[in-house]
Amino acid sequence: MSSKATRRHFTIPLALALATSFVAGPVLAVQFQTATTIGPLIERVTVVAVGPEDPDPTSNADGAVYGVNGQTGAVWRVRFNSSKTVLDQLKVIDLNGSGSTGSVNAVLGIAFDPSSHAGGPIRLYLAYADDNTAPFNGKIARAVSTNGGVSYTVAEDFITGLPRSDFNHQTNGVAFGPDGCLYIAQGGNSNVGYHPNLAESRMSGTILRACFNLSNGGLDPAFDGNCGSGNTQEACSVKVYASGLRNPYDLVWHSNGFLYSTDNDASGPGADGGCAAPGNAFGCPCQVGPATQTGDEINLIEQGKYYGSPNPYLANPWVSQCQGGTEGGDSCGVGDPCPGGMCSNLASLCTTADSGLCDQDVQCLFLHSGATPTSSQDPTNLYRGPINTPSPPNPNLWLDGIAEYRSPFGKLIQGGFCSDWNGHLLVAPIGPEVRRFTLSANGQTATDQGEIGFGAKGLDVAVGADGTAYFATVDDGVIQYIRPIAQPTPQAAHYYKSCAPRQTCRDNTCQPVCVSDCNVNNVVAINELVTAVAISLGNTPLVPGCPASDANNNGSVMISELIQGVNNSLNGCGGGGISGFSALSTVTIDVGSGTGLRGGSVTIPITVAGGGGAVAGAQVDILYSQAAFSISNPSTSCFIASRLQATHQETASLPTTPAAPSGKKRLRVIVMPSFSSVGGFTDGLIASCTFQISPSATIGTHTLNAERQEAGGSAGSTIGSVADNGSISVQ
Repeated sequence: MSSKATRRHFTIPLALALATSFVAGPVLAVQFQTATTIGPLIERVTVVAVGPEDPDPTSNADGAVYGVNGQTGAVWRVRFNSSKTVLDQLKVIDLNGSGSTGSVNAVLGIAFDPSSHAGGPIRLYLAYADDNTAPFNGKIARAVSTNGGVSYTVAEDFITGLPRSDFNHQTNGVAFGPDGCLYIAQGGNSNVGYHPNLAESRMSGTILRACFNLSNGGLDPAFDGNCGSGNTQEACSVKVYASGLRNPYDLVWHSNGFLYSTDNDASGPGADGGCAAPGNAFGCPCQVGPATQTGDEINLIEQGKYYGSPNPYLANPWVSQCQGGTEGGDSCGVGDPCPGGMCSNLASLCTTADSGLCDQDVQCLFLHSGATPTSSQDPTNLYRGPINTPSPPNPNLWLDGIAEYRSPFGKLIQGGFCSDWNGHLLVAPIGPEVRRFTLSANGQTATDQGEIGFGAKGLDVAVGADGTAYFATVDDGVIQYIRPIAQPTPQAAHYYKSCAPRQTCRDNTCQPVCVSDCNVNNVVAINELVTAVAISLGNTPLVPGCPASDANNNGSVMISELIQGVNNSLNGCGGGGISGFSALSTVTIDVGSGTGLRGGSVTIPITVAGGGGAVAGAQVDILYSQAAFSISNPSTSCFIASRLQATHQETASLPTTPAAPSGKKRLRVIVMPSFSSVGGFTDGLIASCTFQISPSATIGTHTLNAERQEAGGSAGSTIGSVADNGSISVQ
């Protein structure tokens, strides 16, 4: 929250009823129903998020929306049916204990782990502060539900020791990035970096990054979330991603791959006492607030960049600070003691892992209203300005919660929605109505399109799978939402349309799903290809892993679909991935034979014949006797033919689905193009696998049953194929 006085005091009205009517929205905008109000149980709603619960797998209806009472720490889940009728409102988390009243706006961030889904664990994270009596009382709580969101087990101190100002700047919005890490909008401790009673610290006024998720959904045991507590700072695994944000209220990872954050504008030159009695300057020249405010900012956040609100500690971390006592974090030295604490050199807390921002002098400077540093002031080009600088200045432009208007991933099979608002930013300002910003083609300029006609008094905004926008209206203490009305002519300006099943919005029209575009941003990244391969191997479930990798919607991912994904990654969505069957005559995938002694090993070749150079990838499952043979690690027991090493890759697994016949075990081998090119290979050896022979194996010939085979062409077409069984003769 900003330190502007008009944004610090809110009232809670009497109970509001649930009411809906159907009228056109504002002129020259997507048409919406009038706002529906959910309340009044939640009260003082500071943040809102759409949950992963699914009331109807055949529709795009949002299953639940979560609203947080920022004052008490109570998290409410509002559950819908497929027609968005409210089924129930349930308090599922209470951070501060039943009936307690923590500090004002104590909970300001909520994010669901992208791996969450109704059929498995739901993991959500909450950003909050216990109170404002100590400078390091900011926290991230982790809550896990294993019963579809009915109840949660909460670890309130998952991350501790984050900064907390003595007014209303604290740990704010949170969002998961495409790398699986949690990004945290962390408020600063002052108006423009210099506060006589509370210093800026390593993590204040920043975007932080916390990486704790393992690929299997578990927590990294090496992650250390103890960054301190009360008046004490500690080294931890949370790192600074970007600095110089005065009070970044919220952030969003956009489908264009960029991270955007709002930031509250500085107050005037008299705030924090000006420079009459500067404190906690850490050797920097004191700065004062602007004579004319320009309004809040939208920033494109880049790692290792500085955004203009001073952090004297990061500029000169060698100055000693108070550790503990009543002035924790403040600068100290001769004649400037630490009552009840210790004056310590804490430079070791600021490391190279903090995006190279330690000991950078440009962070002394307050850069405002288009001001830019000289090359001598910023020799390494750290400074970045806002992308929405208003002209003329608008001190009443307030920007807090932020969301992208797009169909979030999760119900791709039912079809997304398409609107000319797709990709626009919806920004909630406390007081006025929600505003809409368009982004330039390169994503580096945000243009204010004005108020959308809804969301007055909104502090946060979220977008659901069917185009519904939800607003946390803190003054009214309720959640409001608006649903778009489908337009008859989607080609006209300002329209909304529901796409057909397995379609998504691309270039403002409904188009087939881009194979392996897991997050539906019309770009297939390498990590999405890796996920698709893991699904094909049976190591990762299709849902929530990547339904987009299943091009033909048959519940599995085969080699032709993997090749389509590689093509889409290399050439862009729609740039080479072609489904369908090839006219090529039938290809044979042959599992060979071998002979070995009991207690020894045998290597079995896998070959392709009849492809004529058109086959770009192949896969086969091999069923073998568990009593006679074993493969301890398929990733090392199977290997690609040397002739293909430069152009292709091999991967193997021991999947449990489909279930193998009694006494058998399943080995799956996939040979596919590398992620850097797609080309065919000639007939011959493509891979080999080494089996260990049990000392008690029955002497004789054992059949290796080959099944679930497929060959794929270079465009991702399916080539007709048969599989020949192999065998192992035990002597």
